[in-house]
Amino acid sequence: MEEENHPLFTDVRDQKRLSCFKTSTVVLVLVVIVLACVTVGLAVALGVSLPSGSKPCLTASCVKLAALVLDNMNPAIDPCQDFYNFSCGNWDATHVLPTGYGRYSTFDELGTQNQIALKRILESSDDSDVEAVRKLKDLYKSCLDTEVIDDRGAEPLLTLINDTGGWALIGMEGSTWSINSTDFRDEQFRGSPAFFQLYVDVDDKNTSQYILQLQQSGLSLPSSSNYLDNRTAPENKAALKSLMATVLTLLNST
Repeated sequence: MEEENHPLFTDVRDQKRLSCFKTSTVVLVLVVIVLACVTVGLAVALGVSLPSGSKPCLTASCVKLAALVLDNMNPAIDPCQDFYNFSCGNWDATHVLPTGYGRYSTFDELGTQNQIALKRILESSDDSDVEAVRKLKDLYKSCLDTEVIDDRGAEPLLTLINDTGGWALIGMEGSTWSINSTDFRDEQFRGSPAFFQLYVDVDDKNTSQYILQLQQSGLSLPSSSNYLDNRTAPENKAALKSLMATVLTLLNST
């Protein structure tokens, strides 16, 4: 198989394209904001007034966004000499890479804030919730019910293994299973997308709508480099084997 068509490398290319797109978007937004700030600054410095009837945006959202951008900038740097440090220098100076992250940007920070907001919503009580939100809150509560989880033990995992053909390493032959008869939507809802991942995202051809997206599943570890990079692969694969051995031991003891 040609390397460029290997699924490991396809996954890496997808990640690189996504990372490049996100980086380009951030840079573009920063450029637009910086140019706007520079334009306003020059206008003020030169005594140029805004067009008749125009006013700067002073809403809470605009002020917060402007403050965020200014906090991340390093105005001591000449943008003509080093635009990156001019626009992002203070971000690097005031943020450290959190444990467990290979990268950390404004997208990751926003994601953390969204998780906090979602947690607050899921733990709230509102009689006016629509049915979908009520079901989501029930699912969230069930994930926190450690007493029931402990009582069920390995039963849910053993059921899943049986339904997907068994596992000889734990002495389970399992049911007759065929990939052609598998409902992958069910696998997705179980949180075990072994072959394909289904998700909803913006349509690349029409960004005004969302569509169902389908792509290959993961590799257990985050990326192919975790298996192929000689600097870290041996340690990563040893840890993965240790985890598999631990799971097998626990399943065989049930």
